[in-house]
Amino acid sequence: MEEGEVECLGHFNEVCGHHPGPSWLFRVTGRKKEWIIMIHPHNAGAAYSHLIDGIPWEHWAGSRTGLSGGDHPRQYAMNRAKARRRINSEAGRV
Repeated sequence: MEEGEVECLGHFNEVCGHHPGPSWLFRVTGRKKEWIIMIHPHNAGAAYSHLIDGIPWEHWAGSRTGLSGGDHPRQYAMNRAKARRRINSEAGRV
């Protein structure tokens, strides 16, 4: 990503430590910083936004098209599969 870009990461079922339920994540880049912003819809068309520390790829629920899938849905689907394999692997060691 170049400086000043905004990347839509798509729809997530859950963002740990914040709100359960659907949210959309966006990655915003600056000169020396990157922010992950969660947008969580609320009643009557309002929405909350939060800065979050990481991307919970295991909860990515995007489709292959539209805002739900984000800017690179194939890559995000692979990120989800990798995150879920890691979680399953770690659970097997406990």
